[in-house]
Amino acid sequence: MFKTLGQGVLDLFYPYGCCACGKKIPPGIFCAGCYARIEPLTVTAVPYLFSAVRYREPIVTAIHRFKYRGEVFLAPYLAEFLIELCRRRKLNERIDCIVPVPLHPTRFRERNFNQSELLGCEIAACFSLPVLNQLLIRCRNTPSQTGLSGKERRANVAGAFQVRKDVILKGRRCLLVDDVLTTGATLSACRNRLLASGAEEVYGLTLARD
Repeated sequence: MFKTLGQGVLDLFYPYGCCACGKKIPPGIFCAGCYARIEPLTVTAVPYLFSAVRYREPIVTAIHRFKYRGEVFLAPYLAEFLIELCRRRKLNERIDCIVPVPLHPTRFRERNFNQSELLGCEIAACFSLPVLNQLLIRCRNTPSQTGLSGKERRANVAGAFQVRKDVILKGRRCLLVDDVLTTGATLSACRNRLLASGAEEVYGLTLARD
């Protein structure tokens, strides 16, 4: 079916659809109404873990489309929230490298991308930092953390991460990047492993906090 002239003109000037409600918008991923519903976070969960926004709509839909439907074009737009937080907290001045939270190889083959790495690469490009995406290894394919209590989450990721033996971490100041923070079990497990391997300081940064 051919588009009407009016629809064609609308698509020309508003070529995108809001990823939450579908409304036609200029380049971007959220319409003004959905963007206004996004709640920035000003308080950290713990002193070394930072999250940009509250994990609720429309961010929930955007993350699910990005992470589970493979809509990787969302990465630069979502990373803008992380970049703004880095600037506000001056995190980019405290670190010298980006470390994405890794996926297990089995999960990576299923998804064909690591959402944390894509977000981390956007941050790294903005601040001219290296991305150490092979530094941490997820050596155990842990079950999903969804539905687990805090204690169960910590047990689930215990011993799940290792640092490559050929990597020298002494003196490095790392920024761990992930998509969602719930209890902090995954980021804390990664952080402890990096610190135990010689990193001077490790901060954690996520797009959203549940």
